[in-house]
Amino acid sequence: VKYQKMWERKHKQQSVYIPESYMLTESEEDTKAFQERLDRGGSTTAWLLKAGNVNQGRGITVLAPNSEELLEVPEKALANEYSDEDYIVQKYVCNEMTWNRRKFDVRVFWLVASLDPLVVLYHDGYVRIGNSDYSETDFSNTVAHLTTHTKLGAEGKAT
Repeated sequence: VKYQKMWERKHKQQSVYIPESYMLTESEEDTKAFQERLDRGGSTTAWLLKAGNVNQGRGITVLAPNSEELLEVPEKALANEYSDEDYIVQKYVCNEMTWNRRKFDVRVFWLVASLDPLVVLYHDGYVRIGNSDYSETDFSNTVAHLTTHTKLGAEGKAT
């Protein structure tokens, strides 16, 4: 969210690289801005509710378009129901590329150690593939929308 706001201040427009995001627990301003976004047609797309300070797919809830769960998020945030952790809501990136009907991502790590002379360190990287078939018509199956396999069983998301 911090980088998104820096980009918007510098370029006077939303980034095409950072999905639209709102920090629900930092201030009422972001929560109200998210409510306004939903009122302006934002409820017709899927969103992700993410708990802060966690990784590996933990704390992620996929909010289906026009779902009751999505429409209740601003109200719950204003009622401090998310106050135990930092929460952000982020627009879901749709129309994903798939491999054998499964969502995937490619992780490659680069470090530019110097520009003059150019010194680049890298790791070969890896591909993560989702646990089940990907579909943008079924948002009830969170596992189809995640490519992280670690700790999903503890949240009932493993297949």
